[in-house]
Amino acid sequence: MATTAGSPLGRITHNLSGGGLRERIFGDFSAAEHRCLERRQWEVSNEIQRENGRTLDRINAQMAELNARAGRANEIALAQLQQQRTQLVLLRDQLEMQIREAERTAHQRITEDHRAFAAWRQTPDGRHFVAWCDRSGAVLRFIEHFTALVNDALRDLLAATVTEEELRAAETGAWAPHSEDYARGRRLIRAGLILAAVALPASLVRGWFGLVVVLGLAVAAAGAAVKRRETGWAERNARAREEVRRRHLAILGYAPLGDDPAPGIFPDAVYDYVDEPVAAADRGFEYHTAPAGLPRLALPGFVARAEIASPALREVHDRCTAQRRELEATLR
Repeated sequence: MATTAGSPLGRITHNLSGGGLRERIFGDFSAAEHRCLERRQWEVSNEIQRENGRTLDRINAQMAELNARAGRANEIALAQLQQQRTQLVLLRDQLEMQIREAERTAHQRITEDHRAFAAWRQTPDGRHFVAWCDRSGAVLRFIEHFTALVNDALRDLLAATVTEEELRAAETGAWAPHSEDYARGRRLIRAGLILAAVALPASLVRGWFGLVVVLGLAVAAAGAAVKRRETGWAERNARAREEVRRRHLAILGYAPLGDDPAPGIFPDAVYDYVDEPVAAADRGFEYHTAPAGLPRLALPGFVARAEIASPALREVHDRCTAQRRELEATLR
């Protein structure tokens, strides 16, 4: 998905990563299990933080406020503040104990779930799930490998095609140089405004500096008139921008400085499919999914060679196709 947000270089980088893997994948059953445990532990810690972290932060803030007030209090008020502080310390200690107990309970639950899965893994359905994870990892690695291969080639091609001048032009909107009249007019405007700004405070004390202010404004007005002598720049600028766009299309097959998404080796739907086995693996560890509930696995096809407009990327497509044949032979 293309975006117009950020700098031109940022848009190019975003487009390179936009059509791709959105989260860390796994390569086999062991990696899937490790990934699932990490995610569960993160979810537990995040849940505990949501429930108790804000309360703990609020108590600490109240204690800091009491400490600050204690330094300004008299003896009677100090005794009252000390009593409040003691109550807050007790409340904080109780909350921290509850947090530690919640973490122990949660991690114990994760451990018990892991033991239950280890027992289920010995059943026919469990063994099927382990084998499915291994096959799924192979499919995901297949997608990751060819996505990275094409993105690396495209990144090198972009670096050799898109110049620093073109990036600056996309940032400023100035694809063609302005005339000398335009540049001279801008200099006069800047000089006149600076002169008027410097003289204005002095004119409040010495009236004759008002003439200098008037002179500065007159110079700025003259500069504006000179600047307006430039004609036809918008048309020249549009032509220059179109020439750059056509050059990019001829080499890259798309316009990276515009809103065009970067080409990829897989159709966009493949990256939506990637989420399915990743989510199914996470569910399987927790819910012991039966074979019928697991997504069907298959190596996805590439986009058609004819859909790639760039000659250089068509050569990359050919190399990917040759590698694919070798990989398919090993995965049979």
